[in-house]
Amino acid sequence: MALLEGEVSMIIGFWSPSRHAKVTTSMLTVAAVTGMEFQAKVLAVSGVPNNIDMERPFFALRRAERSSPTSNGYLEIERLITAGKLTPEGIKDNSDFIIRNKFDILSLSEADVNLHSKIILPVLEGAKMYYSAVFVDLGSESLEGVAELCLSKLNLLVVCLPQDMFLAEKVLERMNPIKDKVKNIIYCIGGYERTSSFAISKFANKFKIPVKNIGAVPKSVGLLDSINKNNIMDYLLRAYGVKKKFLKFDEESYFMATVKSMSKKVLVAAGIVADREEDV
Repeated sequence: MALLEGEVSMIIGFWSPSRHAKVTTSMLTVAAVTGMEFQAKVLAVSGVPNNIDMERPFFALRRAERSSPTSNGYLEIERLITAGKLTPEGIKDNSDFIIRNKFDILSLSEADVNLHSKIILPVLEGAKMYYSAVFVDLGSESLEGVAELCLSKLNLLVVCLPQDMFLAEKVLERMNPIKDKVKNIIYCIGGYERTSSFAISKFANKFKIPVKNIGAVPKSVGLLDSINKNNIMDYLLRAYGVKKKFLKFDEESYFMATVKSMSKKVLVAAGIVADREEDV
């Protein structure tokens, strides 16, 4: 599916105050599938300092010439910012491509808090000039420090919910101050268990969330195994290639269809693709 015509570029944050909501895994999964499924260039970056969890799932894919499993491209970006020469291409050139021309990540885990604070806003502004969508991991704690800085740049906030009604209600209670800062908000249930009686529709009804504004990233043993092997793309690419079987349930096909639906809801809410009621 193609994006809307014109210069449409959005910054999309994923966040939850609950550590049970699988923020990082949900963000990386949706970002990668967005790059694969849509005609889009996608960048993933952390809005939380020292966030090695966002980069570890890609260690096995990093360029062989790097002696470290993490990239030091952020140092070159700092130099370009200091010199007043940071360009969108400079951000792209100092990011790691995961799927060429579709999905990149910018490694910031080795940057200290002060350096992260210095470069994150120029990176977000510059990246919008090259990428169709910039996905930002805002972590699983209170929005403060660097993560709070990012709020002012967001076009959309995806709030990740645990599949536990009590904990989800606590998340929504803690959102009230954030609603004054970010008007465009949708929801994603992380680690979603499809066999649970607490389905997406039940969350939508309970918390009065329009169905088009809530989706999920399913729980998956295959996804977990690929993350533990530092190669999340191994599972995502395999699941992406699985064809739905007639009258037969397939776990990977279900997983990918659910993530594609979540990706579509993100892009529709961000105004990057046209809304189609029949696709909700």
